[in-house]
Amino acid sequence: MRKGLLFLPVLALAIAGCSTNDEFVDLSNSGSALLPENSVAFTNHTILTIGGETENPVAFANFSRSASASYVNDACQLGMEEAPAVIPSDGIIVENELVIRNDNAYDNASIYVKPSGKLVVESDIAKIASITVLEGGQMYFSGKGIDGVKLLCYGDLHITSDDVIIAKDAIVKTAGNLTVDGSLNLKDGELYVGGDLTCTILNVDQTASWHKTTALHVMGNLTQVNAEKNKDVITFGNKTVACIEGVLWADNVDIVSESNVHVDCKLCVNQELNINSGTLNAGYIDMSASSSYATLDWAAKINLPAGGVADFANLDFNRDNINWGIMGTGNALINCVNLRIKSDKTVFHINPGYYLNYQKLYVGNSAENQYRLVGPGKAVEGNDIEIDTELINNTSVNFTDFKN
Repeated sequence: MRKGLLFLPVLALAIAGCSTNDEFVDLSNSGSALLPENSVAFTNHTILTIGGETENPVAFANFSRSASASYVNDACQLGMEEAPAVIPSDGIIVENELVIRNDNAYDNASIYVKPSGKLVVESDIAKIASITVLEGGQMYFSGKGIDGVKLLCYGDLHITSDDVIIAKDAIVKTAGNLTVDGSLNLKDGELYVGGDLTCTILNVDQTASWHKTTALHVMGNLTQVNAEKNKDVITFGNKTVACIEGVLWADNVDIVSESNVHVDCKLCVNQELNINSGTLNAGYIDMSASSSYATLDWAAKINLPAGGVADFANLDFNRDNINWGIMGTGNALINCVNLRIKSDKTVFHINPGYYLNYQKLYVGNSAENQYRLVGPGKAVEGNDIEIDTELINNTSVNFTDFKN
């Protein structure tokens, strides 16, 4: 942090979406040759350097697994097994087309769909032991329940029903994209998607306390589509783990009940983000839309990498024991237009490496900016609230946003 070096009437901070080069905060076109590499200039003469000195003025968003291994949850370890080179002789081989309308006739069966084959399942899956769809093969599922089966799809998996439940120790892994035109429920099972996952409602839950961890791993983007306002939600709950390697695009996200969500690239929420006794790790949080609202409740935890940015229109510290951590060593940035803190007694912790920028502060029912946030040991008035970082600005910031 360097003060008094430069005054810019308007800050131009370029934030890029995750690209193949992992570019995150690109400050190379800042408009001033005097601005140090990887630095952001604020209108109150403050310069923040993000990401350390590099030859190219870019701070990287994608996590380094070695640098942040302790923050990567178990879901990030889920992968796709090698496709079988030889089909067992006792397996049911689908070379053309097989239609299953009731799987009772396939009790404990192992089904293999060859590259020329097509499997159509029109019922729930409850009796079949395993299904393997080889590359080039196709599977169509129009039932509701996928229970207890091990489903490995190296070809194309098409789910045509609008309400699907993966449960009872089911393991579903597909090498490509997966789309559900409605509700996808993962309960007491595992789901791996080698491409993009698209749905309207997603519930990741764990119904049995004795059960092994319910886990979701998406190698591409997780996108919520056709969501009904204030109704359709992507929910992670009850000690579940999720790992999204790409972008999580959603209207509404709940992270609750000791769940842990790791977003390698960025989280973009258009309406509401609620974290209550849950953990979010993300390279970049974009909630800059004026209608969006983030509420951090009891024991909410958010971790950004060094050089990470969280941008909010509305950020609410609603309960105690809220924690902001930094993965690695360096600075990160929290920016918000409206910051609301439940009361001047609310307990929250912000890593001293965070730069906190807010435009308007409300504490309880106070008027705008009646209170002031100050660094450790800096309180001089009754309306001063001490926080763990001294890197604080009360000013507006103009983001030039290049999202993809």
